[in-house]
Amino acid sequence: MVLAADDGEQLRVLLLDWLRRERIPGVTVVPEWAEIPAGHMGAVSDALLVTLSPAAASAFAGTLAVWLRMRRTEVRLTIRRGEQEVTLDAKALRDPELVIREILKTSETD
Repeated sequence: MVLAADDGEQLRVLLLDWLRRERIPGVTVVPEWAEIPAGHMGAVSDALLVTLSPAAASAFAGTLAVWLRMRRTEVRLTIRRGEQEVTLDAKALRDPELVIREILKTSETD
């Protein structure tokens, strides 16, 4: 699964830090690096790669929902899994955990 935030690298760094501190068994999160543009000194993480076991899906959905609720700025988070891609607008969601669980459940059956 790939997570990408519209607000740029700082938001991805905050999300990466959050998910790593949560230490959910069965979840691994690493930055996905963009190619280095000519004339630049280093790469920028443009997404997070997330691998999770089926048993970890519920805990992951819960912690991601908490992170979305805690954002004070408008956050749009894109979740890509295989051919499926869904963009979540954190302020528009009543129950982000339910939506994330449904995305994970749907992608498991594909």
